[in-house]
Amino acid sequence: MSEDFVWERLPGVPDLPENQVQIWRISLGQPVGDLSGYRSDLSADELSRADRFHFERDRHRYIISHKWLRHLLGAYLELQPSAIQFEIAEHGKPHLGAYLAGSNLNFNMSHSGEIALIGFCRGIELGIDVEQVKPWPDMLKLAARYFSLHEQAQLAQVPQDQIASAFFKCWTCKEAFIKNLGDGLYYPLDLFDVNLHPNQPARLLNIASDLCEASHWQLVSFPVAEEYLGALAVRGMPSLQVRYLELG
Repeated sequence: MSEDFVWERLPGVPDLPENQVQIWRISLGQPVGDLSGYRSDLSADELSRADRFHFERDRHRYIISHKWLRHLLGAYLELQPSAIQFEIAEHGKPHLGAYLAGSNLNFNMSHSGEIALIGFCRGIELGIDVEQVKPWPDMLKLAARYFSLHEQAQLAQVPQDQIASAFFKCWTCKEAFIKNLGDGLYYPLDLFDVNLHPNQPARLLNIASDLCEASHWQLVSFPVAEEYLGALAVRGMPSLQVRYLELG
């Protein structure tokens, strides 16, 4: 991680201004022992999904991440975590149930390995992604399959020792963008271009040949932990502020 990049450790949830995104880092690797205290806040549907995981490790991570999602939502909304109700959009993106729609609060969550990120903002949609950065032997083949031609050309110009960083910068930014849209795998990954150079700010360059639409978006790429990279995508928040938080 960059030495000048700091995650704020707070005892609770701060106020959330309209022009700010707050991103919380959650550790999924802590020893949990008896999970009953975590399970008690989850809905029957969440518990059913958790119990379908084959590996205990994955079940624990799901329960921990969803418990903290409910804890943080409850703090923002001044509700008990177990009182939070979710609805699922057409392509699977969760959002608050209709009776909470007036709160104007939106969220998105992502997890990889032993880290989860949960982002919150008011009034607009957001997309969050986190990935564990590690070299893959077929990284360039994956780029040829999923990246746009422009992104593949950018990647070909990156020094060999920075290919993994550039690849995951591109991957997390693209995932954050489609998660914002709520389209998941239904939105073609080669239909838009992002700037993937490791030493340059993340930026959405083009969306389906529409440069004007791309200019309305903000992408942020940021270090999450050693060997973890995150990305945020929002539209229509030109004076975007981001706070990086964890519970102390």
